[in-house]
Amino acid sequence: MISGFLLVGGAGTRMGGGKALQLFAGRPLWSYGFELLNSFCSSVRLVGECAELALPKLVEAQPGRGPLGAIVTALEAAQTDWSFVLALDYPLLDLVFVEALGRPERGVARLPRCGEQPHPLCGFYHRAAARELPGQGSVLRALERLEVEWVDFGEDERFLNVNRPSDLR
Repeated sequence: MISGFLLVGGAGTRMGGGKALQLFAGRPLWSYGFELLNSFCSSVRLVGECAELALPKLVEAQPGRGPLGAIVTALEAAQTDWSFVLALDYPLLDLVFVEALGRPERGVARLPRCGEQPHPLCGFYHRAAARELPGQGSVLRALERLEVEWVDFGEDERFLNVNRPSDLR
């Protein structure tokens, strides 16, 4: 069993405001990740403040700590050993990606990389990582000292990261 957590918080400063309700190809951005997580996770919860979405969510005790704080919040609440954490910024990721990423075999995370570009906001995390990760700061810096399985996807258009209005289709 895998718990699913969709990161919906964040100021969206490059987007000009919250991203969750922005339309991508005619659908709200949050809906892509929520649908993907529901396809293979035993439960799915949102992490972060988005009052417009009436779905099960976790609100961080100390908001404003960035994605690392959201990941720690999710892992502390996880009911399963492994969770899939997904930022809503990745609307093109699909079940084929999840299958290619494969299941974790060791360490505290199994995450994708596209060549030299790591993507720590769309992969598997073990709940033990919550004890190892600081509550804020850079996710990549925090992962440097932990055992992480990186899976290289080469150049892959599915890793479009929606951060600006120009990224919306």
